[in-house]
Amino acid sequence: MPEYIQSNKPGFLLEDAIENPTSKNAVIVEYEYGVRNSYIPFNAQTKHIFQPKPDPRYRRRERLVGRVEEHEIDKPASSNVLVSGVNPFFQIIYRVVHRGGITSIEDIVRALLREERVFSSEDETSREIIEKIVMHMNTKHYYILLHAGKVKTGFELPKGGYSVEYKKGYDPFEYHIMKFAEGKGEISREEIYKYIAEYLGWLKTLTKIDEIIDRLIEKDNLKQIQKNYFRFVKPLESFK
Repeated sequence: MPEYIQSNKPGFLLEDAIENPTSKNAVIVEYEYGVRNSYIPFNAQTKHIFQPKPDPRYRRRERLVGRVEEHEIDKPASSNVLVSGVNPFFQIIYRVVHRGGITSIEDIVRALLREERVFSSEDETSREIIEKIVMHMNTKHYYILLHAGKVKTGFELPKGGYSVEYKKGYDPFEYHIMKFAEGKGEISREEIYKYIAEYLGWLKTLTKIDEIIDRLIEKDNLKQIQKNYFRFVKPLESFK
């Protein structure tokens, strides 16, 4: 079923397009199963017909009034969502470190395997993969800082764009590909590429997406019916 999003035109602020929309600054974007289909001009009639939702990148701002001056802060993102444009494992690890203050790599591994359960605790490679992601966040982006075996948050993560569901117990890439596939029944490789790389903006390397598709075929969640076409078979099972 199509989803309609009220967003901003290039050159105009998203805040204006949501709070004070006009045909000049706003546009309605049609999505189906996460893929952008078309743009619809914004006006009173199309707003009434399509009832668009605000662009998820828009964050309502809350006012904090002090004795001397007034401040505005962004309303915190919910812990049960992820945002587009930022690797989901970066987001999950950053939250784990942030809520723990100063922690260790071992604490991060334990949290991702036992609490968040976004990796399989039965897979011997999970620990190595998590440690590599942590080191990448430390050495490439400085989102987390590692010193003397301790880890703490560094630079803030980018704000990202669209909010999507975060489901504990599942690899977020696999989870969203399977939700996408379930909604369509049959799906092409190109559609999966566009969904993960463009709409969610979580991966730029298509060979990595191919690896995820191969995993889903191996687990009998997807069935390959042609070289680049797949059929939904069954939902994912959560990691224990």
